[in-house]
Amino acid sequence: RLAMQNGKGDFYEIYPIDGIPSGGYQCGALWDEKEHQTWCATGYLRLFLHHVFGINPIAKEGFYLHPIGMKDGSECQIKDLRYKDMNLTITVKGHTDNPLHSKIRCKINGKRSTPHISNKLKGDVDVKIWVK
Repeated sequence: RLAMQNGKGDFYEIYPIDGIPSGGYQCGALWDEKEHQTWCATGYLRLFLHHVFGINPIAKEGFYLHPIGMKDGSECQIKDLRYKDMNLTITVKGHTDNPLHSKIRCKINGKRSTPHISNKLKGDVDVKIWVK
């Protein structure tokens, strides 16, 4: 919501609790805000990919999914995520505070599966995960 508040999708370096972009307090002074902070945007994407969706790559094998989901347990989805020869849609529903010790149900292309995405998969791959 904060990144889209001005309608341009700008990522600023710091968003204090009031939601107004800031450059933060550095070197003894309050700095002006700076938009287009690519490192902030990539950090935001990492938050979703690594934590919410739980994508954990394993070099030659593909990746495992150990999602935490959204805090309120609502459904979260990422579409058209390109990985190797795949076009992934990943849907996560539910929430856990400990993804490595949670109950996970997974379906890949409609079939029950472990939450492992093999590098051998190709084309459109639909992954649905329920965590609790």
